[in-house]
Amino acid sequence: LPITILSIDNIEADDTIAYISTSVLPKSDIIIMSTDKDFIQLVDNRISVWSPTKKKFYDTKEVLEDFEVPSKNYLLTRIFEGDKSDNIPGVRGAGLKTIIKRFPKITDRDEPYYTLEECIKISDEKKDELKLYESVGICKEQLFLNRKLMQLFKVDITPGSKMKIMDIVES
Repeated sequence: LPITILSIDNIEADDTIAYISTSVLPKSDIIIMSTDKDFIQLVDNRISVWSPTKKKFYDTKEVLEDFEVPSKNYLLTRIFEGDKSDNIPGVRGAGLKTIIKRFPKITDRDEPYYTLEECIKISDEKKDELKLYESVGICKEQLFLNRKLMQLFKVDITPGSKMKIMDIVES
């Protein structure tokens, strides 16, 4: 296979891959091969993910079947769950099934992207009804930090590093 190794100091590989997929090659069909579930948030009509450990190809249909949420809302589930492999804590008791049950709009394919702010507002309004809603209120700062750490749509890369990435990809 023709393989190019790209390594830029002080930039995580997932940020580089996301930047190339979303910004450098915005019209190309992209297949990301990774076991990192964070890439699922990027899946759309042109970006898909191949998981070599699961031997599974994730397109928008497969994401919905496996995770019961459209890929556009997948990041939100990860924000609530956290990521043990990256030492990112989530909300206690906020597993995927519970998130779907308590925030059912998250599963809607036709609605626009569901926001963290909307979930927090719902939790604030219902904090006396269930422990999960109360926990969301207590963990607000952590949830916003999780979003910042986990999102791959607007990666934090310096303009100089972006130019290096573009030069390497173009060459």
